Amino acid sequence: MAIKLKGSRKVGVICIILFISSILIGGYAILDIKFNGYYLDKDNYTETIEFKNIMSEYVEAVTKSYIRYGESKNSDKFNEVTENDLKAKRTEYEEKYTQGKANLNQALSNGYISENSSDENSSSYYSLPDVGNVIGYFDGLDKLEATYKVDDENLKRVILDERRVQYNSYENCIEQYKNLQYVLYENNNVVKTNIEKEYINDDNLKELIYSSKSYLILDGTKLGNLFQNVEGTFPPDYFIYNTKSYEDIKNYKLKFMLFVPKDLYYDDMIKIYSNKFTMQHDKYKKECIVIAIAAFISLISFAYILKFRKKVFIKSNNVYKEKLTYRLYKKLWLELKLILIPIDALILLMLFDGFKYMIGYSSYGERLIYLIGIFITYVISLETYRTLVKEIDEKGLKNVIKETSLLYKFYLLIKETFIIRSVGGRISIFVIATLIFIFDIMLTSLIIYANPNPVYDLAFLVMLLGGVYVFLYIGTVAYIGFKFTGSFNKIVLGAQKISQGDLNYQIEGSSIAVLDVLAKDINNMRSGLGNAIQNEVKSERMKTELITNVSHDLKTPLTSIINYVDLIKKGDFTKEEIEDYIKIIDRKSQRLKVLIEDLFEASSAASGEMELNIEKLDIVALLKQSIAEFEEKIKISKLDFRINIPNEKVYVMVDGKRTWRIFENQISNILKYSLDNTRVYINLEESEDRIIIIFKNISAYEIDFNEDEITERFKRGDQSRHTEGSGLGLAISKGLTELQDGIFKIKVDGDLFKVEIQLKKA
Repeated sequence: MAIKLKGSRKVGVICIILFISSILIGGYAILDIKFNGYYLDKDNYTETIEFKNIMSEYVEAVTKSYIRYGESKNSDKFNEVTENDLKAKRTEYEEKYTQGKANLNQALSNGYISENSSDENSSSYYSLPDVGNVIGYFDGLDKLEATYKVDDENLKRVILDERRVQYNSYENCIEQYKNLQYVLYENNNVVKTNIEKEYINDDNLKELIYSSKSYLILDGTKLGNLFQNVEGTFPPDYFIYNTKSYEDIKNYKLKFMLFVPKDLYYDDMIKIYSNKFTMQHDKYKKECIVIAIAAFISLISFAYILKFRKKVFIKSNNVYKEKLTYRLYKKLWLELKLILIPIDALILLMLFDGFKYMIGYSSYGERLIYLIGIFITYVISLETYRTLVKEIDEKGLKNVIKETSLLYKFYLLIKETFIIRSVGGRISIFVIATLIFIFDIMLTSLIIYANPNPVYDLAFLVMLLGGVYVFLYIGTVAYIGFKFTGSFNKIVLGAQKISQGDLNYQIEGSSIAVLDVLAKDINNMRSGLGNAIQNEVKSERMKTELITNVSHDLKTPLTSIINYVDLIKKGDFTKEEIEDYIKIIDRKSQRLKVLIEDLFEASSAASGEMELNIEKLDIVALLKQSIAEFEEKIKISKLDFRINIPNEKVYVMVDGKRTWRIFENQISNILKYSLDNTRVYINLEESEDRIIIIFKNISAYEIDFNEDEITERFKRGDQSRHTEGSGLGLAISKGLTELQDGIFKIKVDGDLFKVEIQLKKA
């Protein structure tokens, strides 16, 4: 068994290593794909955002180069400078001159002149004396005039120089993507291309389209949206983010054809990006496979760890001697433990990522040290994970949260604070006020640090307001603190007096709401304690009366039985006399039996331990049946029964046997204790959800007890006990009614005795 357990633990450790390793490797692959894997969902390099940008830049360079400067820089269009060109450049120079002069004037008025104040984009300044300022001002004016006040010949030269720069930038853009081939048409004539013009015909263009990886035809001569009429391998939405680059094709009614060959012969940017795409695309496909394998391994290993966690983490022999690391780890907050795991994983990922760049740029010794660091971090992360799982397995997640979670303890503190909302609200106000005080200090310090002369800036105002706030804050806290302490001391003193037996002491109320509530609660406890003592005295008295009544009611028939048995033992009686004695003994025995059964039933009803057979019954029929059982006794009694019961059926959910016993007890009591020649009323009434049965009679004996006492066991209306009875009938009836979710009420008005029984309708 020990060998088997040891083997299970070894397999478990291996599973833990596999789990963490697969999570790290898979996580690294996921992060790499997430941040760099934008090639993964592309099948062709021409679908990437890089190529979209290249193509828009390329098309713009070709079209603008032709539109602005013609077929080449030797064309007439390139070298022609019109009057409009001169006028536009002169206007531009005038604006720059005006702006530069305004900058110089502003600099002079402020007392400093820029080294390049004539340049409107200049932002570096140095201070000069007055004479220096004036000299610098006129030097700046001379520079402005030399730069911007030029004749037409110089303007023309500037314009041509700018054209050469711009034209060269367009041509350089076209040249750096030599693998791309293009043809630009205007009025069905080839006006610009990097393909031999003799080669350009319909058949060769079709062959070129067929042999290209991708191609594009934009025809600005057609009606409608340019991109709706696009031909080639690029869909219309391909151009949605770079539409401005293609506007000239439509505006100048040009036709542009672009071809991306399958074989890239030139080592230009197209080939570099294409090779990068192929390499990255293959890499991310492999990483997807790695992620799938890592996920499978992590799931299998985690499933094994969960299934055999007790064998993996718990020793079976002797008491487990906790390692020092585990004992220290258990003292940490749960939140810190949870943070350590992703931090360890992140450090490992960073180390792994950094190790990639060390290859080829570091010595073997440096790589070895780096690998040792990775291994140590890996062991720490493994131990962190293992100890957390072990702790959760031993105690359960809920217990770990309750015992070690800082947030849970903070939650309990807040919850306890707001048990009384007014207290919680005041504490919240105090905390907010303290935070404002701290914020004021921090803000003042920050402003003073930024500008050490606070008298003339915002810091002075903040400090002033902060001082007033601190004065009010300390004064308010001190006032509330003293007031709270005084009221609390009074309550403590009052509680001590009450605990010493002075139940007449009344604690004064407080102006502080929570202490006022506490004082009232203690006063209520004092009153409740006094009532409890009175109830206890009453209970003791009733217990004494109960024992007396039980003793009397049990002793009377028992004494008769004993006396008649003693007489029979003497044997000096005739047979007829002995038979009479036996009848008396039998009657007293039955009386004693009924008394004991009633006592047992009353106890069961009061304790709620009686079993009931609840069913749907017609209460009208049951009440009529109960009255019918006493028909003979009712006839010979000197009572006038007035029965008011409806003929239709009324259903209730009750125990028929127990409910019949309730009715039997009431009718029996009426026959025993009613004054002769008086009326007895038995009514059945209905409310919305209940039926109410009422028994009313005039008592033959003075009613000198209250409604609560008569329902106590062995309490009888006939205090002299001239009538037979146990004094348990009303107690049994009350208990049985309440067991059936009913209400049993007794009302006394002079000699009028009224019993009201309420039962729920079915």
